[in-house]
Amino acid sequence: MLLNAESQPDGTFITRFESADAPGIVPLQLVFADDIGSVTLNGKTLPLESSDEGSVVQVDAATVKGTNEIRFRATNPKVERPFVWLKGCFRVQSRAPFVPGPNNAIKTEGPFIVNPARTTLEPDLIADGFPFLQNGLVVSAEIEFAREAFALCLDGIEADAVHLSVAGCDLGWAWRTHGEITFTARLPRGKHRLEIRLLPNSFNGFGPHHYYGGDWHVVSPDQIRGIRNFADAADAPARTHVAAWHFRPFKLPAGISFL
Repeated sequence: MLLNAESQPDGTFITRFESADAPGIVPLQLVFADDIGSVTLNGKTLPLESSDEGSVVQVDAATVKGTNEIRFRATNPKVERPFVWLKGCFRVQSRAPFVPGPNNAIKTEGPFIVNPARTTLEPDLIADGFPFLQNGLVVSAEIEFAREAFALCLDGIEADAVHLSVAGCDLGWAWRTHGEITFTARLPRGKHRLEIRLLPNSFNGFGPHHYYGGDWHVVSPDQIRGIRNFADAADAPARTHVAAWHFRPFKLPAGISFL
């Protein structure tokens, strides 16, 4: 879950997150894209760990409340818009519905709340708790072919890349072509176990989520800051960030057809 951070007059940043059920969302980590000098959660100082990409904080479940405030200071005073994520085994769900947005995006007004993890899945993976997913998702199902199949088409799937295994046979990766994802393979009739790995668009993990144009064709530093610049449309507003969050669709296949 990406957390919006607001700068404070004393040089620190504050961000917040809501939790529906603290015992169900442990263990947790705060992951920063920058090196952090100090961090507190609900007023309690937390120890920092270094990584190749920034700082990491392990979060004690006992310190998590319904509403949680994180205050931190970046080691580099020139950091303007820090990236910080809450990571763990949980679902992130919006209090407002998702609706169509610009440039192949969907959007919601939020806010988001952290919910306990569960094993069931709905077809719309963004609305079902995975709007910020970065590493992908693996699902499996059983399918029966009435005859020998030479190609499988995952109908209605929304993902940037998909890996498919059928009965333990690795069919490799496929990318969207003309709105479809198809695998070529010779498969005998009968029941087969499918394992599908879906990778979401990297826009979902990194944004800029609040950019008014959704997933724009090019991203510049000022679009991260929300300032109109050369990469924007000619009629872009001076402040290009809005309150709504934007995401690329991420969905399970609505069906599987075979040839």
